[in-house]
Amino acid sequence: MGPSEAIHVSPFAAPLFENAEGTRSYNPLDLIPSPPQFSLRRLALYFSAPSLEGEFAPECPWVGVKRLRPEPRASGVATLSSELFDRFRSSVRECLVDKERVLVSFSGGLDSLAALYHADLECSDRELLVAVTCLDDDVGGNSARTAARLLDAMNIARPLKVLSGCPVSLKEPDWDPAGPRTDAMPRYNWQMSDFAQQQGAEAILTGTGSDELFMATRFLTGRLLRDFRCRDIFYYWYDSLRYFGPLFAAGECLSVLSRVFSHRKSFKYYQSLSWPAICNLAPSPVLTDKYMCHVKEWSLQWLLERFKRFPSYSDWADAEAWDGLYPIDAITPAGSIPLLTPFLNESFVEFAMRLPLHQRYSSAGLTPYQRHKILVAKELLRPYPFKMLPFYKQGYGNALRRYWQSVFPDNGGLLADLGVIQRLSHQEYFEDCRVPRLIYSLHHWINGAIRAGGVPAESRAPDVGYVGGAGEDSN
Repeated sequence: MGPSEAIHVSPFAAPLFENAEGTRSYNPLDLIPSPPQFSLRRLALYFSAPSLEGEFAPECPWVGVKRLRPEPRASGVATLSSELFDRFRSSVRECLVDKERVLVSFSGGLDSLAALYHADLECSDRELLVAVTCLDDDVGGNSARTAARLLDAMNIARPLKVLSGCPVSLKEPDWDPAGPRTDAMPRYNWQMSDFAQQQGAEAILTGTGSDELFMATRFLTGRLLRDFRCRDIFYYWYDSLRYFGPLFAAGECLSVLSRVFSHRKSFKYYQSLSWPAICNLAPSPVLTDKYMCHVKEWSLQWLLERFKRFPSYSDWADAEAWDGLYPIDAITPAGSIPLLTPFLNESFVEFAMRLPLHQRYSSAGLTPYQRHKILVAKELLRPYPFKMLPFYKQGYGNALRRYWQSVFPDNGGLLADLGVIQRLSHQEYFEDCRVPRLIYSLHHWINGAIRAGGVPAESRAPDVGYVGGAGEDSN
């Protein structure tokens, strides 16, 4: 690749890597000599508090390579949320340019509904495919039934394909040298990609990134007070107290007084209220003692970098909005079909992040979910009334647990073999619902790295011929 200074690095696109000589590539294996070495110390960072809470890849796993991760910023303030509809439609149009057939990955939620609605408007003369993965949510709803109802209610005359299947029977996405996958249920994403390929789709359109851009933050009380929005304040507190509990009240009161605190004290209070799990720097207890200190030290440095950025935010709500957006990792395509994410189009993000944060909440919505995503429900999905839109945010905790229990590697897999995590019982690994996904994702990635000729830098390689534990398919 050409000179590094000539390359634009997007915070939301596929990751770009750089070696010590300044050479850049999207494939880190192009930047290091053979045999490539991957770092167990870097992989252990996935179990750090910041990575667990923020759901991002902490470091490039290859020795001698770093991942470039520029921080997105937006200058000025955009006051017209009424422009949002046209801006988002332009972002969707930019994604769909030169595409004759596109598949929309539809979950039945507000975000993918907005992407589908605008794609349907743009593709009046083009074929638009719609598919949903059939899953039962945690309150008894079903994604396929919800998706079908919404298509009918909004007069979107596109056929809906319902995808289903047991994870064990589905293929694992191809190994990616860029690093372990971060998606929640990768085999279902491979199934979506495989269906898109069978149908001749050129890309898959998703609603990824909407929560990071438009979910109402905490610490909005001061801004709502300055706008004399008394009804909104009442519902904002009513909704948030039910979800966050008494700590919400403490945070709102302190945020109003935050300007009288020193920079250090303000950051301490903000961090303990906004990201309390990060404050003690404790990694997941599944790590072995060998890596505990290293992960804690990295977490401390990460927290100090956040402390340095803190003065650039106007208040705690501004800090939480940017902390929610950055860092964010673009999900790697699960197959050969590229993913399109109109919410994370760089120019659209820049506009959306300049909108006043108190516009993210309004008591006009019928439910807490609609009120906290009012810019999507009211602006992006106009002119449809709230009663036609999704009432709650789908949660799939039970489906996730069943998914990972079906594919989880025996005895901790390669991570335990290499001494990164302890050998624990199946039940102990599943005490934190985030940990099984990480263990499997890293296990699968290490297995692929070894097959590609990679060797662990800090430990001997496992016995020749090991190709994974339970759930590691051979497709």
